[in-house]
Amino acid sequence: MRDVEGALRFTSRERWRKWLEKNHATKIAALLVIYKRPPKNERLPSRHAREEALCFGWIDGWYKRLDDERWLIRYSPRRKGSNWSKYNIARAWKLMNEGKMTSAGIARLPPDVLRVWERHRPPVVITDRGGGINPQWEIRFSDGKDYLSKIKMPALAP
Repeated sequence: MRDVEGALRFTSRERWRKWLEKNHATKIAALLVIYKRPPKNERLPSRHAREEALCFGWIDGWYKRLDDERWLIRYSPRRKGSNWSKYNIARAWKLMNEGKMTSAGIARLPPDVLRVWERHRPPVVITDRGGGINPQWEIRFSDGKDYLSKIKMPALAP
């Protein structure tokens, strides 16, 4: 089996996400080794790698075959104004609904997707249950800057 210098290998989705949390704003790319059929020792499937990359505004680029079992995939930050496939838009909606999308990922979404979100997002209702409303919640929701990471809604079909 051929090895590639500098390629990253992760045994779980969580480890790839931790790497992205730490490096998404400073690195220009990541080469990731992905198994075509992940073995039972929980290698990272390409679908999960792609979803985590979308959460941080990154996208899979080229794929290079390493051998019969593995691919080398280049991930990099999405360029502003880049085209989004229907698949990736639907996946981003799902990730927002699950609360996994980060502000970096949301910033890379096409403007028309965000306009649809604005029109169809459910209203925010904060209920006071006798203890008073947390002031941080009031600020966060009233200025609208962080609502996408807090509001849940069903994923929209592309």
